Formats: sequence, C-alpha cells, structure tokens
Amino acid sequence: LRVSYDGALAPAEVEAAAAAGLAELGLEPHAVTTALSERADEAWATAWKEHFRPLQLGRRVWIVPSWEQAFTPPAQACVLTLDPGMAFGTGQHETTALCLEWLERELATHAGARLLDVGCGSGILAIAGAKLGAGGVVAIDNDPDAVTVCRENTRLNGVTVATSTTPLAELPDPAELVVANILAETLITLAAELVRHTAPGGRLAVSGVLVEQADAVAAALLAAGGETWRRLEQQRRGSWVLLAFGR
Repeated sequence: LRVSYDGALAPAEVEAAAAAGLAELGLEPHAVTTALSERADEAWATAWKEHFRPLQLGRRVWIVPSWEQAFTPPAQACVLTLDPGMAFGTGQHETTALCLEWLERELATHAGARLLDVGCGSGILAIAGAKLGAGGVVAIDNDPDAVTVCRENTRLNGVTVATSTTPLAELPDPAELVVANILAETLITLAAELVRHTAPGGRLAVSGVLVEQADAVAAALLAAGGETWRRLEQQRRGSWVLLAFGR
C-alpha cells in the first residue's frame, strides 16, 4: 500500500495514524513494515502514469490511456480509450477483466444483442459492448459522479450509451446481455430484478464476487430464476469469480 501525504507532517504523526488504521483492520502494527520517503512535488504530476500502460484483455480488447499517443494497436483490435479517474473500472481489476472477456465471447456469437450494464462505474463494460457490436447499450449507476464519468468516456470513445441513475427496477425493457460487476451483497439484493431484466434466451454475468461468496450469490440468482434458469459457467481470476446464468 502506497500513500502520499503533505510533507509538512511529522513522520511520527504519520506512523501513529498508520498504526491506528492497521489496528482498526485487526492487524498488529508491529507486524507491518513501514517505510517513509520524500518525492519532489513535480514528480507526482506524471509519475502515476507509469502504472497505466496499454492493456490487452481477451483476444481483441485493448485499454489504452489517452496520453499513449505512440501506441499502435494490432490489427482487428477493439481499442477503448480510458484514463483512470473517479469511477471504478480501468481494466486492471480481476473482476473487470473477467467481465470484459465474457462480453467479448458473448458478442462474438450474439452480435446485435442489447446490453445492460448495472453499476457501470467508468463505463468500461458498456463502451466495450458498444464497440464489440452490441445492438444498443444501457448503463446505470446509483452514483451520479460515476454516471458523469461514464458519459465523458462514451464521448471520448465515440459510442452511444444510454446512461443514467435510473434504478434497475424502473427500467422498462430487458436485455439479451446483462452484466453487473458490483458487490456480492448488492447482487443478492438485486437478484430478482437482474433475472427479470434478462430477456428470454438471454445471458446474465455477475462479478465483484469473492470465491467464498460465490455459492451464496449463485443460490440467490438460481432461486430468483426458477426452473428455466440455470448456471452456465464460473470463471476465476485470483480471489474473484464471474458467474454466468441463462434461461
């Protein structure tokens, strides 16, 4: 964990605050090594960009920061221009990668399917869906800041996505593909609505689920779907899983 702070603070004050934070997490401060170092202010303006390079996910999807002017994508690449910002979703997290790869597979065989992105964050999944051939994309999030970021990113990528803070229960139409990369507890709460908004013959993928939470999330979605609803696949990356369902 790397944290930046005002250099005017005394090191002892920083170490005390860090120890208090570790204690709140149930960790023993003495079991954690802390190192303090100084950096010139001007270095921070660009140094963080070193951690965000063009990233390939799946077969065709590339996430490319806007400042990477010299990057030349391979032939047939699906390029998303995306900078890290206030909303979740740059492709680096395991759950985002799992969802992007699922979308690529589904849209390769179901081109033109309508896509619903529940909890869109930065809009990375919605934008990828639009570029991979979805026939209309709706993206919702209960965070107005995320919706603002998503709209900015859709403009940056030249795609059309209907983005709003409309609650899932108030959306009028189902979609052939539904993706929800949010928290396990929220997925369980929204299980009935997620199933209801998956069109007959459609597919639902959920992530944001830790391995140990997978059974509880699957049980909630299977119960909400009834006899015609079944689990199609489970993909794992690190400590996270993606669960896919369909009718």
